[in-house]
Amino acid sequence: MISTKWKEPPEMRRIYRPINVDQEWPFSPLAKSAIRYCPVTVMGGAKENWIGHKIMVPFKFEGKYTVKSVKAEGGRKHLDTIQQS
Repeated sequence: MISTKWKEPPEMRRIYRPINVDQEWPFSPLAKSAIRYCPVTVMGGAKENWIGHKIMVPFKFEGKYTVKSVKAEGGRKHLDTIQQS
């Protein structure tokens, strides 16, 4: 009889939890106002515990975009707007 359960080795068993959307994360802007940016440009960064994340212009955007405003460095929640273009 073939087992329908996939058995993971102990070292592969991890618990992944979604991020807390109410928590503030430290944000460091790199983008400047009134400058044109293209897709994949790094606009800033945020740290989640010891892991650094880059916030980028999405890959699917086409052309160049001018940034109107950028939020100052500080704590930001998951869905906060950090820049407008």
